[in-house]
Amino acid sequence: KYKLNHFAISWNPDGTLLGPANIREEITLSHNHDSFVGTFTLDQYNSGGNKLVHLAGHVRAKRITVDTPVTDVL
Repeated sequence: KYKLNHFAISWNPDGTLLGPANIREEITLSHNHDSFVGTFTLDQYNSGGNKLVHLAGHVRAKRITVDTPVTDVL
């Protein structure tokens, strides 16, 4: 298991600064290390530090390599 706490800078469609976004994930890696599942939250702030939106959901992923065919991804 691991946790991610990532800050990013977000921009408005016109190219002006919107403010920071905070992405947090709690992930559980499979025993064979080929997939993971977990949850996430994303909080978007404006440049004044006011929270604009809060999103939450689930993530799921499967390991791919440079040799993975597209049929395995779809």
